[in-house]
Amino acid sequence: MIRTHSLLAGALIFAAAASPVLASVTIGAPGDSGSGNSFPFGGGVPQYQQLYDANNFSGPIDITGVTFFNKNYTPGSVNSADYSFQLSTSSATVGNLSTNFASNIGADNTTIFSGTLGGPVDTTTHEFTVTGTHDFMYDPSKGNLLLNITDDGTTDNASVYLDAINSSNNYFSRAYSYGSASYSDGWGLVTRFNSDATVPTPEPASFAAFGFGALGLFAMALKARKNRTVSQS
Repeated sequence: MIRTHSLLAGALIFAAAASPVLASVTIGAPGDSGSGNSFPFGGGVPQYQQLYDANNFSGPIDITGVTFFNKNYTPGSVNSADYSFQLSTSSATVGNLSTNFASNIGADNTTIFSGTLGGPVDTTTHEFTVTGTHDFMYDPSKGNLLLNITDDGTTDNASVYLDAINSSNNYFSRAYSYGSASYSDGWGLVTRFNSDATVPTPEPASFAAFGFGALGLFAMALKARKNRTVSQS
């Protein structure tokens, strides 16, 4: 006998298994040629926020760390300080980050790294990676992604110019404190959000087809059960 509830459960589990999280995602590359930006790792910026448009992500991603790049300008050094990196799902919109920093932070705010950073950017990879001690599961269907970075350093060490781009608010925008004032603009650092996943999420249309296919298998099995019942009567 074919038990319909078992078939349905199996079909749903099978469909759910087809939604792996994204592999690492890079946003804004390659950045503006021959230039870069020192904020927030070399410009005396105690708080820096960068908001990434949810459309940069085709599905959920379990973020395990972030990477910045130093490929477009002479490699430099990150200002030595105690940094905190936080991620949250924000209701703020790209291009409209408030200089009231707290209002941009989402309810799921998670500290992924807190500790001392500093020193030269790797001259072989030209990458500056911060590996999280906690991960953050981001679902772009819930809102945009906010990266909030704070540090205790006050030294204006502008020897590092990381790859950056004026995205005209297409990819991201930023807000930051500098001196006695706070600012908001359309610039931002090229960023890779790292993930331990290796299989990219299927496109929405493919996933839908997969889900309907699983339910179709259930319907076929149910029909076969009914036919069998009729033939045995």
